[in-house]
Amino acid sequence: MRMRICAMLGILGSLLATPAWAHVGVGPTSGFSSGALHPLGGVDHWVAMVAVGIWARFLGGRGTLMVPLGFLASMILGSLVGMQGRAVLFAETGILASLVFFGGLLLAAVSLPVWLGSTLVALFAFFHGHAHGTEVPPGAMGWSYVLGFVAATALLHLLGILLGEGLLRGGDRLRRRDLLVRLAGLGVLVLAVGGMRA
Repeated sequence: MRMRICAMLGILGSLLATPAWAHVGVGPTSGFSSGALHPLGGVDHWVAMVAVGIWARFLGGRGTLMVPLGFLASMILGSLVGMQGRAVLFAETGILASLVFFGGLLLAAVSLPVWLGSTLVALFAFFHGHAHGTEVPPGAMGWSYVLGFVAATALLHLLGILLGEGLLRGGDRLRRRDLLVRLAGLGVLVLAVGGMRA
């Protein structure tokens, strides 16, 4: 039942999502500091990265580490594709759809095998990385920029893991714990819908 709800939310988000163009006019796109500051300046980045961290902590065990690592690895791959100027269809739509998907995972309190959860998260991470990679002009300090936004993304994942830890500890009973996680998912979905309307 939970998987059906999550799948329906993901499909709905993919159909409703319109490009937010969140990565247009981002300012300087060379150097480590520019890369590190960029993910901190957009709500879509904050919400997606923190949601991944919360859900990783909800999975627990190896998932707490493997889900964020899968996201980071796929984001780096996507950024390399973007830096080479290769277009990816519906990249911005994929970013907004990722918010709906991550929010749906939390709202439905979905627990998946670590390998599957990491793979699904990595699929959406590719779009985030591609968007970053396309921002780097030819000849710029691309690698240092990539390292900057990867470091910032890792910090946002860590923030999400810490928030997830707080939610899990705050719920002394299983029902209350799940309620807190679901409320976090609802918040992500609300922000995703707001991004679609932007």
